[in-house]
Amino acid sequence: MNTKRKNISVKISLVIAILVLAALVVFAFVLPRLVDYYTSLRGRSEFLTQNDKIAVTIMLYLILIPAFGADISLISLLGIVNKGNVFTLPSVKLLRFISYCCFAEVLLFCAISKYFILGLVIAFAALFLGIVLRVVKNVIEEAVTIKEENDFTV
Repeated sequence: MNTKRKNISVKISLVIAILVLAALVVFAFVLPRLVDYYTSLRGRSEFLTQNDKIAVTIMLYLILIPAFGADISLISLLGIVNKGNVFTLPSVKLLRFISYCCFAEVLLFCAISKYFILGLVIAFAALFLGIVLRVVKNVIEEAVTIKEENDFTV
């Protein structure tokens, strides 16, 4: 991939990651109203008591924590990629952290699936993404090792 296309791709990814971060901030502020709106829909109020609404709201706030961490780490990783320093230990650490955030999301979405069956689908997607990130982390970690060995031999 030529440098110009790579820079455009990284910048587009960075803009999207920043938009996701902004969406997470907005979501954090409107979350209680969204839960109230969802439970006011026809038939929902029969299944969710006031205590359930509080539990769902708390779980959704807990879900936001790893989402914020993963997105901020992704923005940092994109900064590293933009500088051309992909095969470094900070990249490996960021990928590891993002994968841990995905696995935390798996647990949290499994917990919220008590109220919303869609939580299991999202948990499965987060599990798959976490596994893919672990594989990518292992590949980059191996590349860092090879790069360091090559740097010492020259």
